[in-house]
Amino acid sequence: MYPNFNTINSEIKKYFSKNLTSIVIFGSAPNKKRLRISSDIDYIIISQKLKSHQDVISRIFKRKLRNSFPLVAFNIYQKEKFSKILKNNPWLVLTIKLGYKTLFDRNNFFKRLIEKEYKKLSQQKIGWLAWYIEGWTPAQELIDYYSFLSEEYLKSALSLYKKNLINVALELLKFSVHCFMIEKLMARRIFVTNGEITQLFFNVYSTKNKFSGLINSFLALEQKANLRHSFDFNKRGNMFPFEHREARLNSVFEKALKKFEALKESFKNL
Repeated sequence: MYPNFNTINSEIKKYFSKNLTSIVIFGSAPNKKRLRISSDIDYIIISQKLKSHQDVISRIFKRKLRNSFPLVAFNIYQKEKFSKILKNNPWLVLTIKLGYKTLFDRNNFFKRLIEKEYKKLSQQKIGWLAWYIEGWTPAQELIDYYSFLSEEYLKSALSLYKKNLINVALELLKFSVHCFMIEKLMARRIFVTNGEITQLFFNVYSTKNKFSGLINSFLALEQKANLRHSFDFNKRGNMFPFEHREARLNSVFEKALKKFEALKESFKNL
């Protein structure tokens, strides 16, 4: 593990003192045998009381640690509030349960709580980092949020496309499509943390014949959008941005946009 890792824990313990309840890392970090300076670490910190808003505390830690371990995210909660959050958000329980490690846990508070809430869940894994959660109804605010994001990404994509900024327009169109799909998956009580959203969406809605023939355009969109940061090497071994033919990218954008409009129209008639 990276040598300065314990520095983070020391700063946390020093700041919260006797109020500290738990220090936890979750996500990919607990599953890595060796962390590097480029590795990111996601923390959950639980305290009896918070002196300031969690964002303020997070910035304090980041200022102190940026020279030793800059890629750290701090999720800071008051103890009682964290218990309520887990109780009402089974998707968060699943996300944490994927992989976590307690670095400090007074009276095993965190471990007992996460395991207790996990046992209550009735879920079925249906894809990479995707679950059907029985009895879970996503808050309307969450569904509305993804709907809003989809529309905003689409507006930006169209605006940039008109200005011939095709690479960024492709990526924003991909985000718009994904947000729309996530919203519809939530309607089926499916929570997605990451992964192949398009494949999962069409697997779930495969019984709808009117959707057949749409998937290829979205997969092409994902492929081209993901390549916008790609590089190639010349004969001398020097790196340069991978060139894409603009006409082909325009075609991918236009086809995906047309299919996206057809997909949204189909849902209106369901």
